[in-house]
Amino acid sequence: MQLYNLTLKYKELLEVAQNEDNLEVVLDTLESLEDAIEDKVENIARVLNQMKSDTNILDAEIKRLQAKKKTLTNNYNYLREYLLYELVESGIDKVKTPLFNITIRNNPEKVVIEDEESISNEYKVIEYKTDKKALKEALKQGKDIKGAKLVQEKGLLIK
Repeated sequence: MQLYNLTLKYKELLEVAQNEDNLEVVLDTLESLEDAIEDKVENIARVLNQMKSDTNILDAEIKRLQAKKKTLTNNYNYLREYLLYELVESGIDKVKTPLFNITIRNNPEKVVIEDEESISNEYKVIEYKTDKKALKEALKQGKDIKGAKLVQEKGLLIK
């Protein structure tokens, strides 16, 4: 993680941008910066690079935590299934301890689909989804499609 040498006011902008959910506060902080446009652009680009770096770090941490969550969830489910199996095999429906009351119960019935293809269409739902790729091609060819239009937006490239 590269932390640029930011002046105090740009460090404040970075702090606000990292922690403030209210865009008006971010905009107020930006508008308070009274540097020459070139200096302002360069320093904001530094802030953007730092924010991108922070985002990458957070993405890695999210992946690590998701993997940990998956491990905990899998082990939790395994232990529950193990406990259920052992109680059923032992013919025990209830166990009372000083801390817990454990009971085996019948869950509500659920549908298990064994062969999707053999299910009648009467029990299927059709979902419509807009094909944006086909829509874009049609609009490029000059077709007038109600509810859609082509828009050319501008982007920012920082090298």
